[in-house]
Amino acid sequence: MTDIRFFKNVLILAIIIIAFALISSFLSYMKLEVANPLASGLGLAKILFTDTEYVEVQDSPRVILAKPDNAYDLLIRVMQEEGYTHVEEETMGSMQVFEKDSRKERMFFSVNKVFSKWIWEK
Repeated sequence: MTDIRFFKNVLILAIIIIAFALISSFLSYMKLEVANPLASGLGLAKILFTDTEYVEVQDSPRVILAKPDNAYDLLIRVMQEEGYTHVEEETMGSMQVFEKDSRKERMFFSVNKVFSKWIWEK
């Protein structure tokens, strides 16, 4: 009898863990466009609770989370440090365009009260 109760408890715990993982992945992807909730959660915690200005949470497509204060200026500075120039003529709304060695990078910039999100075009 106790074996059945033990396996029942393990099964319930496994279902709860799987449901939590699926829900957190879904929310992470919907809000940050990052399927890995651990990476997005750690990145968000870094910019909220430390002096880190920005953190890259995903490589492909590249996704960066940043502090919201002066986020646009920070974006321009970071891209210039990487050797890019801002192509203001091609910038439209939230889509920012940068160029380096005749290669253009397009990314979407958004900011709210909590964080700024920079998502590169695929």
